[in-house]
Order: sequence, then structure tokens, then C-alpha cells
Amino acid sequence: MRQSQLRNRFVSPLLSCCLALLCLVSQAVFAAEFCVNSNTGLNNALRLFRDGDEATIIRLVQGSYQVNDSYASIETDLTILGGYVDSSCSARVFNPALTRLTPLFSDGYNLVSGDMEISNLTFEGATSGGIALVGFVTTPNEAQVQISRVHFKGPTPNGFLVRGEEISVVDTLVTNAGGAPPSGFLLGCGLTIDGGNSDDFTSVLQSTITNNPGHGLCLTSFPGNYDAYLDNNIIYGNGTTVAGTVDLVINDTPDHIRRNNQTGSVLVEFAPTNPASSVNNLSTDPLFVNPVAADYRLQLGSPAVNSGTLNTFTALPALDIVGSPRVVGPRPDRGAYESSFDGSELLTVTSTSDSNAIGTLRWAINQANANSNYSIIRFNIPGACPKQIELSGPLPAITAPLGIDGYSQPGSSSNTSVSFATNAQPCIYLSGDQSTTNYGLHVPASVGATSYLGVSGMIFGDFVQASIRLEAGTGSVIYGNQFGYRLSNGALVGRSPIHVLVDGTASN
Repeated sequence: MRQSQLRNRFVSPLLSCCLALLCLVSQAVFAAEFCVNSNTGLNNALRLFRDGDEATIIRLVQGSYQVNDSYASIETDLTILGGYVDSSCSARVFNPALTRLTPLFSDGYNLVSGDMEISNLTFEGATSGGIALVGFVTTPNEAQVQISRVHFKGPTPNGFLVRGEEISVVDTLVTNAGGAPPSGFLLGCGLTIDGGNSDDFTSVLQSTITNNPGHGLCLTSFPGNYDAYLDNNIIYGNGTTVAGTVDLVINDTPDHIRRNNQTGSVLVEFAPTNPASSVNNLSTDPLFVNPVAADYRLQLGSPAVNSGTLNTFTALPALDIVGSPRVVGPRPDRGAYESSFDGSELLTVTSTSDSNAIGTLRWAINQANANSNYSIIRFNIPGACPKQIELSGPLPAITAPLGIDGYSQPGSSSNTSVSFATNAQPCIYLSGDQSTTNYGLHVPASVGATSYLGVSGMIFGDFVQASIRLEAGTGSVIYGNQFGYRLSNGALVGRSPIHVLVDGTASN
């Protein structure tokens, strides 16, 4: 709630100052604050916000809540904070998945206030409409809207809208939202941010916007001419079902600065196309851990790891979307999730020997098994291709999350052909002894569902039962390999693994 100026000309300057200070103190003392742990409590608090004129702070205990209506109180400030652990709201855990808001009706709802702060919540359930968060202030015309650690989660065919004059979106995840034109705001965007005028700004920082059926993020405004700043975001893999859509749409901005983002495709309308101060943006795959299972954390080999900028428009948050430290290693990761990788989990094979010496594949697997984080094995063996690693006995069973990138070996290359024929040139050849080595790579049942294996760019042969055996894990990906050389089977998948992708080329 904004303080009105005192207009009475008969009040002395000293008394005016005293009354102004008293008014500010009164606002702080009498702001409406609620600790909520039920649907009834939430909607009662929102009704009081709508019907009153006091700034309202709503703290939500972890759980699922239903928003029964749209609630609007122009120029009255609204704060909704999720993640509290007890009925007194004395402690809080950062993870938007722990506090979820769904609408009573599937077409969604609007929340309209003066200044607005929304934090640590998942918005979902508007399966036939959308959800709008709007800050509206008439004097001065600068509604501040702050969104942090929020998951905007579809399906929501009309997508999500954030509107205000000074907008900050940080540590936010947007998935499966929006739809085909003309539904939604600005052609079915997953998230539309509607900014203000020439002296206003939008800042999107450390956020991940992916797997939305139409456009991913749309920045726009009416009448336009606001500034937009995008730092350390991943806006990639959108337009999954709607032809002609892109990851990022920028509209009506005289100055939009993009630094250290990972964005597949960009459409700029009525704005400069490439400001000189936009730097270090990538268009490559960010390599999420398991997008099929909606796990948008980063693999160790991701180009988004430790590649963000420290020089951001708004200050870097101390924590990521789930409350982990934001900067691990020399620089922040891009996107909503900060990995725990500081560079020590990258293992390089430099020898074809089957010993356990440093630089061998056997050594690298043992090192990975000793590390609970996701590790990645790469190859840099001197000399020309091919490079054969001939096993005299089984390799260690793989008991920790692991990726093996055969295409990292100099001289190898992945497939670029769009026809059925492949032009891939793998270089690393893993072979058994044709009699006692049952498997090349083996994920045992004992690891349960938490582990996973990624393998690409390798040739397998000479194993008794299978080149790769998966008995457990979730989200393993076996892609771009060649199987079947001299009696070897390909990938053998047991009953326990979940969400396994096997795509390779057989050779005999």
C-alpha cells in the first residue's frame, strides 16, 4: 500500500513529518499477515486482501491449495510465500514443488495487486485456460512484480502471464505451458512477460523455460519501449508440438541485453536484433539430466555448467530454485538449477590399457562409482582411430550415475545424415574376449531406480551375452552406438529400468 501525500496547507512542516513517519510505522504494524495451512485459510486471506486496503502477506505451509476465484485489489500490495514447515510459519524450505496452487475451475484465475511478490510456489491445473499475475499501480505508474523460485507448470493452453512495470523473474521453471495460436497471450507462449514503458524494465535471471508446446518465453508490452535484460537462462526445446514457434520472442524493446543464455531460436520484432552488449549466448543442447522424466537439472557435460556470468543486471540469488547454493565452481550454471559440479567429476580416458592405472576406462569407472554425483567419462587417447580397449575380464559394475561420451575422442564424429544411412565415425571400440566377458557395461539391479547410464559414440563387440546390460535405473540413454560385432548382442534391458531410450546402429 502506498502512502498518500499530506495536502492540508494548514499543517506545519514539522507536524507533516511526524504524521508521515507515524503513517509509515502504522503501515508496518497493521499490514495484514497470514500463516495458512488450508484452502479455507488461503481463500479467506485473499478475500480480505480483495476487500481491504492493507498490504497483505500470505505464508503457506507446504501442501496443495485450491484458489477458488480471481482476486484483485489495485494498488494494494500482495505477497505470497510458500514452503513453510509448520503452522506457525517459523521455518521455510526452498523448493516450489512442496507448495502447489491449483484453480477451482480449470480455466484458471487472475491475481491483481499493487506491488506483488510471489515466491517458492508451483502454479498448475489451469488445464483449459491460463493464470495471470498482475501488478497495477496508477501513481506512480511503477508496479514492481517479483517472481522467484516458481514453477509455472502446464498443461495450461493459454499459458502464464506476468504483468507490471518493473518485473524480476529469477530461479523460475516454465514447462508444458501454452499452446497453439491463437490461444494464450501472444501466440500461446509458455510464459508471457508484459512490461511497462520507456523507464521500466524486465529482468529474467537464472531461469529454465523448456518443453512448452508453443513459444517458450515472450517479452512484450503495451505501449512498449521498456528495457529487457536476460542473464544466465536456458530457454531451449520449446515449440514441441506447434509448427513455426520459437524459444524466445522479443517485442517492442529498444534495449534488450542477453548475456550467457542458452537459447535455441529467437524471434525479434520491432526491436534491435542484436545489441552489441549481448554476449556469450549459446544455441546448443543444454543436456538436461532426464527431460523425459521432467528432470531439468544439468548433466556434468552440459555446456551450461559453470558458464554463466557474474555480471548480471539484477543481483545473483544466493540459492537456486531448490535452495542449493547458487555458485559452485568458478561461475554460476545457466538455468534454474545449480549443479554440484565444480569440475572434479570429469574423467578422461587417455589409454587403451585394461589395467586399473590412471587414465584407463577401468580406473575411470571406479572413480565414478566412488562419486555420488553424476560423472562423465570422455576420451583423449593419442594416435589415429580406431582405438580398441580389449577387456580381459568384466569391467566394474556401474553403481553411480554416469555418462560415457565416445564422440569426445579426437577423430570421431556423430551422425549428421537425415537419411536412413549414418555417416557417424565412432572411434572407441570396446571388446571382450568372446568366452568369459559377459557384458561390456553393466548396471546391476542393486542400484535401484536412482541411477542412470548414458552412452554414445562407441562400438561394442565380442561379448558373450550383451554389450550393455541395464537391470535398474531411471532415464538411461543408449544413443548413437554400433552393436553386434562378432557375436555380441546390443543393449539388454531387464524388467526394472524406467524410461530407457536405446537408439543405435547394428553392424555385423
